[in-house]
Amino acid sequence: YGMGMVALIVVGKPVNLEAAEAVKQIGKAKPVFAELFAEATKAASN
Repeated sequence: YGMGMVALIVVGKPVNLEAAEAVKQIGKAKPVFAELFAEATKAASN
């Protein structure tokens, strides 16, 4: 986690995406999660 080895799995409609994104991330996981959440937000808006 601290080295940025993380993943984000979205199944179905992401109804709690904002709540999940609000969780504070640390270390190298923080920028990785920022990219993953940006991609998930983009996919959810389609």
